[in-house]
Amino acid sequence: MRPIGKIYSEKLPYRKAALILIAVVIVSAVIVALALTVFRPRDPAVTIDLVGLSRVQLKDLVLAKNLTTAVAIGISNDNYGSFAWTDFTTAVKYNGQVVGEIPIQEKLVPQRSYTTITTSITMQLDKLNEDLAAVAAALTGGGLNLTCSVTVYGKIRPLRIWPRFHGSVYVDCVTSLYINTYRSGNEFHIFKGQSTCWTKLKLTSNNV
Repeated sequence: MRPIGKIYSEKLPYRKAALILIAVVIVSAVIVALALTVFRPRDPAVTIDLVGLSRVQLKDLVLAKNLTTAVAIGISNDNYGSFAWTDFTTAVKYNGQVVGEIPIQEKLVPQRSYTTITTSITMQLDKLNEDLAAVAAALTGGGLNLTCSVTVYGKIRPLRIWPRFHGSVYVDCVTSLYINTYRSGNEFHIFKGQSTCWTKLKLTSNNV
């Protein structure tokens, strides 16, 4: 008959291995739970505000060849990771035709933050006014819809400590313009409607 102490010493490595296995399972379960809840990638919220159009007179929109006005872009990032990109330009379209451009400079959006980007839009009014009757009807009716769609490629860094990797955000926005009933003397001014944007965040596993 073997001594009790010897039997206990033989079982001890198995108990240690079992405890280690249980600890690994628990840690893995916690990591998976966090990945599916707290750290689950969320699509950012994007807004576009054509702030400069509130000061544009209707005659300038009709008679001018080009118009450059201020734009404010708001980005709400609820993710536990920052997103950075380099300079790019997005086209603005009306009825599928390019009528303007918005340049976006290099930027880093911190994790769990709201960031405002100030830029400008240059509209090619001669293209927009090729069908002046349709444009006038849209402005006075249901609204003149300007659209822009762009895929922004950048680098994501989770929690400021993990290695960076590539990702992209697809943004699709629609902004409606109307004629405001407000007058300054005999001049009608443009009223900018709210923008509606849809976004989709995609991640890749390539470390940078």
